[in-house]
Parts: sequence; structure tokens; C-alpha cells
Amino acid sequence: MSHAIEQSREDANSLERKLRAIKRHDEGADTSSRLSSVTLTQAEINSYLSSPTAMGMLAGVSDVCLRLESGRIHLSARVDLTRIHDTFSSLTVSHPAVSLSGPMPVEISGTIDSADGFGAVSLDAIQLGPAIVSSEVAGRFVRLITRSARNPQGIDILSPFRLPFSIRKINLKTGRAVLFF
Repeated sequence: MSHAIEQSREDANSLERKLRAIKRHDEGADTSSRLSSVTLTQAEINSYLSSPTAMGMLAGVSDVCLRLESGRIHLSARVDLTRIHDTFSSLTVSHPAVSLSGPMPVEISGTIDSADGFGAVSLDAIQLGPAIVSSEVAGRFVRLITRSARNPQGIDILSPFRLPFSIRKINLKTGRAVLFF
């Protein structure tokens, strides 16, 4: 699972600035320049995901690495199943992955299709440690670990969703994601 991850504080700051500009655009606060598209680089995303800001939101998750290819997304990380054991064991499914514990490598790959302000994720390969996991189990797991006071249902990665911030379409290219407004 070890992928070379280029990370820098400068790249993380660059992504934070872009996210603030996108939010201002969405709120109509910045009428001086209308955004038509914004490019997020793989280096910016990985640097941000490794920053203290993002890591505070991802308890039990570390070494996150996102690779973007034309039309495809690959994610690897380490998930400490012991830290999230109560959540993980509540899946109530008969699957070998439920009995795993401790830090485990996770590999996920798939596609993100988007148009007209909506997106859909299609997962085609999911591995948790030594176990191959179905997209249904992975989806339930993501919903459980992403629950919060703001989002008590968690994030359902398997259902179509409205893209945030008035984004109309996401185009994945090698090393970058282009957001269209």
C-alpha cells in the first residue's frame, strides 16, 4: 500500500484558499469574479488530507493517499479498527472483515460520475487488510464512521448525491480534479 505521497503545507494552504473561494462563490459573496471551474491537484488534496484540520475529522484514519486518474479515483489509508471497533462491529453482517482489529491498510478504487449538480460513486475494488469487502459493506461502514451531530446519518457513498457548493460536474484527470460551476 505504500504510495509516494508528496505533501506540503503550501499545497494544503492552496487547497484551503480554493475551498474558501468556492464557498464565497456559492454564497454569492464574491460577485467580482464568477467561477466557471476550479482545478484541485492531487498534491493539494493529499497535503490537505494529511493536515491537522482534516485528520481531526478522520479519527482512526491515517496515511490517506488519493490518486486521481482519467475518470477514476484510488484511495489508500490506514484505518485503526480498534479505535473504531464499536462502530465497525455494529455492521451486523457475516463478513471476515468484521473480526479484524488494529491498524489495517485499506485500498478502494472506483469512479465518480457527475452531471447537472449530482454525483454517484461506483466502487469496484475494496480491500480491508487481507479481506475483500463488498461495496455494500463498505458503504455501510463509511456511513457509520462519518456520523456526526451535523450529519447523524453519515455519508452514503453508494447513493446519488447533490454535489456541494453549486458544483455542476467533476471531471477527473490524471493528477487533478476539475470542478465545474
